[in-house]
Formats: sequence, C-alpha cells, structure tokens
Amino acid sequence: MSLLFGWIAISLGGAYVAHLRQTRLYFVLLPGAALACGWGWEYLQQINLSGVRLRRVAGAIGLLVIGLAVWQDINSSARLNPIAVITGAQSREKFLDASLGWYSPAIRSLAILPPESRVLMLWEPRGFYAPISAVPDPWIDRWRMDRWTLGNSGDILSAWKRQGFTHLLFYKSGADFVRQEPGLLNASDWQVLDDLLAILPAPQSFGDVYLLYTLDPLL
Repeated sequence: MSLLFGWIAISLGGAYVAHLRQTRLYFVLLPGAALACGWGWEYLQQINLSGVRLRRVAGAIGLLVIGLAVWQDINSSARLNPIAVITGAQSREKFLDASLGWYSPAIRSLAILPPESRVLMLWEPRGFYAPISAVPDPWIDRWRMDRWTLGNSGDILSAWKRQGFTHLLFYKSGADFVRQEPGLLNASDWQVLDDLLAILPAPQSFGDVYLLYTLDPLL
C-alpha cells in the first residue's frame, strides 16, 4: 500500500509540476521502498496457493531482475574497459571522455581557470570532477528562479556577479531539451536567457553541447 500511494503521489505531482517528472529526485525514497519490500517478502513466506509457494515465485523474479542488472553492468564495463585505465594502457582523460561525453572536457577546462574563478552551471545537475567553487544546478531550476525573482537579463547578470560568479557553464543540450517541455518556462523566459547570453563574450564551445562563458558583459 505504501508503494501504491507513493506511485500515485509521484504521478499526480509530475502531472501538475513538470520538475517533479525527474526520476532521479525520488532515489531518496528507495530505502522506504526496500523496507516495504522486506515486509512483503516476510508475508509471502506464509502463503501457499495450490501447492505453489509464492516466496519461490517472488524469489525467481528477484533473481531475474538482479541477473539482468548484473548483465547490463558487465556489458557496460566491457565497453568502457576500466581495466585499461588501471593497467595504464589507457589514460584517465580518455576513459572519462568515453564515459561522460562532452561533460568531461568541459569540466576539465574549469581546472585551468584562474584560482579566484567561480563557475555557475545552468541545466547541469552534476558537479563531480568540477572545482569545489563551481555551483551545479541540482534541481535544474536555477534559471527559472532567477528569472522570476530578478527579472530582466541585466539584473540577473548583475546578481550573478555580486554573488562572485566569474564564469557560466551553460549545458546547451540540457536547455534545449527543457525548452521543448511545455509549461515549464514561457517564451519570454527563454527570450531573456537569449538576451543574457548575447550580452556575454563569445563562449568556448565543447561540441556545441557545453558553452563556457566569461561573465564580462559589454555594458
């Protein structure tokens, strides 16, 4: 029942609030789901239908799921070949490039910025391998909140600079994906974003997936 109510709550929340459609936001609920499954497993130990013990059926299903997950992990590991990195046959950078795509060189570029640099990420929730001064966008709502609370592009940019940000790492592919999602942001919100980016100097591009801007407006 707890899983059923949780599923209904997640479905209704995602139907009314687009940001709640991100599956990763619910990983925190997995311990509770595991506890509920444990109670269910204990209950199944006592049920016998027409000579068939449900614990055996549930156990077989569980083993099938675990087996498929292990098989998927084995295939993924074989494709990425981490052993080559451990043995020195492949560099760490090439491994990360193959594993993380354009995120890897984009984040690597942050390491060579001046020590006093502080990077704001937009539509990029991940922060691993980034300098500790970099600020990711874990809820993918930084632009929406800044747009609603600060207003126009000039005010938003000024606020970012007052907060100490010197660079902007813009996940263009992520923003393009969100732009196609109806109801999340309206046309004027995207226009303000385009106006802000137009103010900034030409960015450093990483496959046209990530764009690294210097927050030095030509005003």
